[in-house]
Amino acid sequence: MREVAKCVAEVKRLSLVLKALVEKSGAKTKTAVASIPISSVFGAVITMEKTEDKGQIDTTLRQEAKKLLPVPLEEVVLDYSKLPDLFTDVETARKNQMKLLMTAAPRKVIARYTAIFKGAGLTLKSLETESFALVGALIGNDPAAVMLLDVGFSRTNLYLIRGRIPLMHRSINIGGRNFSKVLMEKLNVTEQDAEQIKIDMAAKREGTEMLDIFKPAVDPIVQEIKYHMQLFEKQLGGASARPEKIILTGGSSLLPHLDVYLEEYFKIRAYVGDPWARIVYPDVLKMALDQIGPRFGISIGLALAEILPR
Repeated sequence: MREVAKCVAEVKRLSLVLKALVEKSGAKTKTAVASIPISSVFGAVITMEKTEDKGQIDTTLRQEAKKLLPVPLEEVVLDYSKLPDLFTDVETARKNQMKLLMTAAPRKVIARYTAIFKGAGLTLKSLETESFALVGALIGNDPAAVMLLDVGFSRTNLYLIRGRIPLMHRSINIGGRNFSKVLMEKLNVTEQDAEQIKIDMAAKREGTEMLDIFKPAVDPIVQEIKYHMQLFEKQLGGASARPEKIILTGGSSLLPHLDVYLEEYFKIRAYVGDPWARIVYPDVLKMALDQIGPRFGISIGLALAEILPR
């Protein structure tokens, strides 16, 4: 009972915060879209007999989900999307099969999000996974293989994307907090001061290389990228499946020259993505939007999904 009461109180608190945010922003709409953290969603690529029969597809999905999911089928909401033709290899075509991307989201998570938005006086129109929102904002219709690196304050999410479909993901407990810790230890400053130093460094972006003091904190991220690139190549066609570029997003992706460091290490193009690239805005705002852009990738991707065809 205590745990339930705690959950109810947290939902109410978040509803009030969201309601205040909407009021302060001046937004008039009462309809919203939101994203589910990738850590809450299970995904897998499945192969089945080629068909347009939705009932047959649903039956196959449920059968495969029972084998793969770590929780009972009744506790999740299943969805799927057909993978583009580029995923149909010779063997799959010969057997008249097709590939689907299956996703499963916990019903408890969906219910929690719905309750939060309802409490804020909003109608939740749809829930996306973060990965698809980021694809919409940063990759668009590019069919190339891409490594998408979302570097947040406490976690870094890695997505391997091909044909606009997130095929692999990994979440690790390393992010901007670790970069701040480095500054706190080296400069003997408070966490608040370390955060301000990072902001100032990102704005000035002096020098041409990432500072050596950050490399030990960044190395676990590099090793995860390396491992998943190798896995990606092994499962999807060898060197031809190697990602063509690394796109960085998230507030901590602005660590000075992190993109340069990754580009030199992996010998492929790496850069901080611009979610505003498909948005029309006054030129006077460009400098400000460039500084906050990486923090708005998911939000902009969700908005674009409502106005642009997939």
